[in-house]
Amino acid sequence: MQLDYTARIDLLPVVDEPLKTEMRERIGKWSAKSGGTVAYSIHDAVGLVSNAKPASLIRLWNTNLMKPENLAWIAEQNVRIQRWNLPSVRPAVNLVDDLLPTVPPGYSKRTGDDIFFITIHHTVGWNYSLTTLDNAINIAYGHINGKGWPGIGYHYLIGPDGEILCTNTVDTVSYHAGSYAAPGDENLASVGVCMGGDFRYRRPSGPQIAASTSLVSNLRESLPNQIATIPHRRMAGAATICPGTFEREDWLKMIDYGDWI
Repeated sequence: MQLDYTARIDLLPVVDEPLKTEMRERIGKWSAKSGGTVAYSIHDAVGLVSNAKPASLIRLWNTNLMKPENLAWIAEQNVRIQRWNLPSVRPAVNLVDDLLPTVPPGYSKRTGDDIFFITIHHTVGWNYSLTTLDNAINIAYGHINGKGWPGIGYHYLIGPDGEILCTNTVDTVSYHAGSYAAPGDENLASVGVCMGGDFRYRRPSGPQIAASTSLVSNLRESLPNQIATIPHRRMAGAATICPGTFEREDWLKMIDYGDWI
């Protein structure tokens, strides 16, 4: 097989058991068969790049996270970066909608055909001494009592440790992205993914970014329409800087916003 690069480095993806052994064996055989070199960690990959020939290629996966400065350094070595998703990897999600406070009549419902966006949020307020579920309960009470909503506005809440809670099922038209200034019903068309923390002053944690990346990839695969993933402030009519401004939001690119960044 004729390749347009002189060497390839295949970074093994970060996955949990029982997929870990199977995935490593599969990628190891795939890489060896086509003349690649397997890197078992990001540290190994960076070391291999140091010895790579010009026009080499490194393949990264949606479960592997590299710091922006490392990505920039790799590009300076004339090594191309290719990103691959692992659609077979499903993030661990805990369904907790029945554990959160709600008030009647509740939110309305929709089908997957109504959804065209994944909207990313940050909570701003977050109690790091509490569990993600306890924070979700507090947020739900805040949305009910402070905003008059039927319950928590987000569909997913991701804690600093990477725990993913499903706080509303995807078929729920919860309130998180709509605006009186917007031309249509953004809530009907959007899934709300929120990370706990205030990202005006700090980055999300590594586990949060990894969990968000995996969740977004899985949602895109499972929903029927072409899905655009955007920060809340880019939603039509939104008057907010959500989900933050820290370090020019390089971390948002890691979750994959495509042309929106």
